[in-house]
Amino acid sequence: MADEEVKEKTVETPVFSTTKNDRPEIEIDGKRYKLSLLDDFSLKEGMKLRRDGIKFSKISQSEDPSDEEADWAQNFLDTIVQKIVIDIEEDIANKLSTGQKVEIVNFFTSPVPEQTEQTTNE
Repeated sequence: MADEEVKEKTVETPVFSTTKNDRPEIEIDGKRYKLSLLDDFSLKEGMKLRRDGIKFSKISQSEDPSDEEADWAQNFLDTIVQKIVIDIEEDIANKLSTGQKVEIVNFFTSPVPEQTEQTTNE
């Protein structure tokens, strides 16, 4: 098996690092923006974001949201994008469609995929 490629499944042990601070980035109109990390928010802010996120999810799944619910959801989306996209200019944020804002929030809240398979040469 000298030159054969061998695939082996590995289980990665989660590593908790208090010093790693890699920020995900998104690109809007050719400019890269860093995203906030959950650590950037206080416990109280994080709890409010979670509650508001759950409320937003319920409204967005509703068959017929009221005008008040729809207005709240749009305001939440506008506000959260301003909070999570670092240094985004207001005019740029205002140009984003509702769908684009939802994509940004989904990207922010999605876990980083873990590599579960690696290739080694033996």
